[in-house]
Amino acid sequence: MKKLYGKPSNLDDDYTLFDEYIDPITRNWKEPEHKWNGRRPVIGLFVDDAQSTAIFRNRKFLNLALKHRHLFSMPGDESSLGLSIIMAVQSYTSTGGSLPRAIRNNATHVGLWRTKSNIELDLISQEMAGEVSPEKFIENYNYIMSDPAVHTMMFIDLFPKPNHPSMFRKNYVQFVIDD
Repeated sequence: MKKLYGKPSNLDDDYTLFDEYIDPITRNWKEPEHKWNGRRPVIGLFVDDAQSTAIFRNRKFLNLALKHRHLFSMPGDESSLGLSIIMAVQSYTSTGGSLPRAIRNNATHVGLWRTKSNIELDLISQEMAGEVSPEKFIENYNYIMSDPAVHTMMFIDLFPKPNHPSMFRKNYVQFVIDD
């Protein structure tokens, strides 16, 4: 707008449509104000109920899911903003349209509720084996799920911060510390 019209007074009849961008005293364009006071925004994408849909077979979506940390580069030498992706799925694997292995292998956090499938639980424990032994994973899972509460959840942080005592949490808030 500044480039196109130079001065706000050049807007003619449309002048009042842009009041919020015009300084009432100087009658010139206002300098833009940063919405977050200079802080960088956080961008997120929530994918829910996408199992057995075409999205998990879409190469562009899979590419997005694999490169999400490197998206939205900033001018100059600043690092990319990145994109946080949260996927809610009812089944870790299924026949046709399940959570792709490429996405499972690149997860940084996993929230796991009770599963009735020991085969699926064994697969999850095997896929976590780079961070924790399958036996230790199952031991922590069984401990957390021994809570009778209906919605008990096991949270797995595959990149825990140095001040976190464990990669496992019960219901996100309670760290599970091995004896």
